[in-house]
Amino acid sequence: MLKKIILSLFMTAVVAVMASAQKSTNQLFDMFGDAINAAAAAENTMNRELSDDAMFFEITNSTGYRVKNVFVARAGDQDWGNDLLSGRVMAAGETIVINLLNFDASKPQYNIRFIDVDGDGYTRLNQRIRKGSKIRIETSHLD
Repeated sequence: MLKKIILSLFMTAVVAVMASAQKSTNQLFDMFGDAINAAAAAENTMNRELSDDAMFFEITNSTGYRVKNVFVARAGDQDWGNDLLSGRVMAAGETIVINLLNFDASKPQYNIRFIDVDGDGYTRLNQRIRKGSKIRIETSHLD
């Protein structure tokens, strides 16, 4: 379904660019990037609605910068695991929903790490996660 949304938004952007000869290639890529981010935000909302029994929480990017990587790992783990953004960019002020697999309520402590587009890292350690928790990553969390 997400692929259909992205394709539809991309085609709309292509038609808009073709209709205006003054649009540049960079504007086309910007429009496509906006379409991907909108589709991903829609998917996050759908995932949250579909996963009422799943363990999920929200992370908000309050750094003021675009973020290219988000990692969530159980406190004490040596490995951050996979990037949860999977190649997309999280806008400043954007909130995403994280579904935790294999959540253990007896060990609800997690570490959260952002890497912004400039390569700066932001880390929150030992965050107690509960279903529906809302966590903000801010400039005060800069490494």
